[in-house]
Amino acid sequence: YVHCIAPNLHELQVLCQETQFTNEEHMIKSARALNFPFILLTCGKHGSYLIGRDIVLKQPAFPIDQVIDETGAGDAFRAAFATEIARLGNQNTETLAQALHFAAAAGALAVTRQGAVPSLPTRDQCQKLIIDTKGNFKARNLDLLKKEDTKWEFASRLNSMKARPDLFDKKKHDNTIAWIERQAQIPGLSFVDLNFPQHFQTSSVKQIKAALHKNKLKCGAICLRFPQIEFGQGALTNPNEKIRKKAQDLVLEAGKAAQALETNHVIVWPQFDGYDYPLSVDHFALWTRTVQSFQYICDALPELIISLEYKPTDEKTRYFAIPSAGAAVALAHDVQRVNFGLTIDVGHCLAAGENPAQSMALAASKNLLKGVQLNDWSRFGTEDGLVFGSCNYLAALDVLHVLKKANYDGHLYFDTFPRNEDPVAEADLNIRQVNTLLQRVTGTNFLSSLSKCQAQHDALALLNLVYHDQ
Repeated sequence: YVHCIAPNLHELQVLCQETQFTNEEHMIKSARALNFPFILLTCGKHGSYLIGRDIVLKQPAFPIDQVIDETGAGDAFRAAFATEIARLGNQNTETLAQALHFAAAAGALAVTRQGAVPSLPTRDQCQKLIIDTKGNFKARNLDLLKKEDTKWEFASRLNSMKARPDLFDKKKHDNTIAWIERQAQIPGLSFVDLNFPQHFQTSSVKQIKAALHKNKLKCGAICLRFPQIEFGQGALTNPNEKIRKKAQDLVLEAGKAAQALETNHVIVWPQFDGYDYPLSVDHFALWTRTVQSFQYICDALPELIISLEYKPTDEKTRYFAIPSAGAAVALAHDVQRVNFGLTIDVGHCLAAGENPAQSMALAASKNLLKGVQLNDWSRFGTEDGLVFGSCNYLAALDVLHVLKKANYDGHLYFDTFPRNEDPVAEADLNIRQVNTLLQRVTGTNFLSSLSKCQAQHDALALLNLVYHDQ
């Protein structure tokens, strides 16, 4: 009887008969399909995992100044894990995480010395490394098990809180902390997604963290907004290697902010990565730079999810390098990193001529759907950022139906632009709108009738169901 196997990433791919894992969830599902009680997986500088039938622990690698010899590092890791499990006795989530943390310290120390046996560290040396790093780099319980009754939490566009200055004292409220305080007034709001570096220019990470805690909110994601003055000719695809590296490093800074604010998600919107005129760029080079940039970022931030928010066009970039769901999925295939994914914006899908639900289903089928941004457009070509489902009601129902069917377990972000409306009231309406539509699209009678409509591709029956059968 085998209780635990301990492969490295390549060995796991062979065991699972996979050429590559498209992302972290694909890897975990494939590992579980082997049907062992536990799989202790080592991924080198990307850390390690303990994958069980009802638990997934992810352990980041300890940072090492200089790697001398990697021989025996895996052996040191596995031996340390086994001895720590034996010492602790009870096997529960806490003790397994503690053993994984201890094993990571042993593996890290082993690469700092020459030779296999001489590099094996002592218990005291492992404990010292853990103490010296102040208990950081602990294992996290990913809790990737999907539950049918998952209830979504919500975030709303922080910059919307600038709207209607007549409703508040602008002198006292024109900064990130004040906008967070305004969002705290929105019933049912749990998360705040912050733009980097813009929202960190008037307030420090420490101040933002304190404001979130004070207002009982959490950071949902850090969203990249590359400054135009530096990256107007391209950020991650800029032809100048130094500027491209500067853009990549800005994402890494955003990653540090994410870790400090206790979120594991960085969303990259490459607003200036593209071109305005056909024939003005080398399309092959543009694609290669995009792939290589995301590979570099994912490798540098292995403990974080890095997701791309694609868009087809806007006034800053007429043709985006990644303009569609299909192109984004193709990019994920070439990036080949388990921590790479996609954030899908309803309005961006509409601009690309896509049905948002279909794009989300495509991403979810590849285990790539990491973020969802909800809004609506009044007509094609206008980026209105209206209340979700206010214009495209049928498409809104389709989105929520797909998200439930895919067991999407992230939060929902309202990327809307109230110009004349009270932004607090508008966000409250968005939340109530989703809950109302969700109640309808998940009703037992509705689902039964919808299943019959979809099985027959019966559009008329569907329209009668949605608009006339209450």
